[in-house]
Amino acid sequence: MWQTLLTPVDLYCERTGPGLWAEPANALTNLAFIAAGLWGVRQVRRYRTGSFAEVLAWWVVAIGIGSTG
Repeated sequence: MWQTLLTPVDLYCERTGPGLWAEPANALTNLAFIAAGLWGVRQVRRYRTGSFAEVLAWWVVAIGIGSTG
């Protein structure tokens, strides 16, 4: 069977299809990463703890977004 780079992979047990909610546990944990990162950004700005902490919080958001899909 010929596959391209755009062919969806569904060879493992959790995946139910090619969509965002095809891996429900992964989608929920990604949303948790995004929520935690945004909460961190809010806390950093609220308590003015420094720009490095804000960068780390934005990285958590980026990980949640990048892991989606």
